[in-house]
Amino acid sequence: MSKNQVANGCLIPVVLIAEDHQGIRQVTKLLVEQEGCSAIEAANGLEAFQAALSLKQLDLILMDIEMPIMDGLEAARCLRHNDCTREVPIVAVTSHDKQIRQEAIEAGCNDFLEKPLTPEVLRDALAKYVNSGTNFRFL
Repeated sequence: MSKNQVANGCLIPVVLIAEDHQGIRQVTKLLVEQEGCSAIEAANGLEAFQAALSLKQLDLILMDIEMPIMDGLEAARCLRHNDCTREVPIVAVTSHDKQIRQEAIEAGCNDFLEKPLTPEVLRDALAKYVNSGTNFRFL
């Protein structure tokens, strides 16, 4: 699926997956798409920031914390300081313990999920932050 794709007269929610590990990124993308969303991938925080700025529709960012070039916390801070992305929900995703949770919230993340993500946890996050499944936004 591509960004801003339309299905049956409805915009499909778009989720940006910022994750440096290709295998995790691909599995997460598959799970996101199985939930009726379109997925855009970024391999580091800088790519995530640039992708978020280029998208006309973005419903959620799943942001890994530890990535090369620009980490997820810095990317979240940049996204929060930009008018185009200030309101987009950001969910921090990390294998680190919960001690980094406060740092993620202070950086502008709305929520925090621990790796490995299970389909159920991801489904709950999508239900909380995007209109997916039968609740697509109508054009």
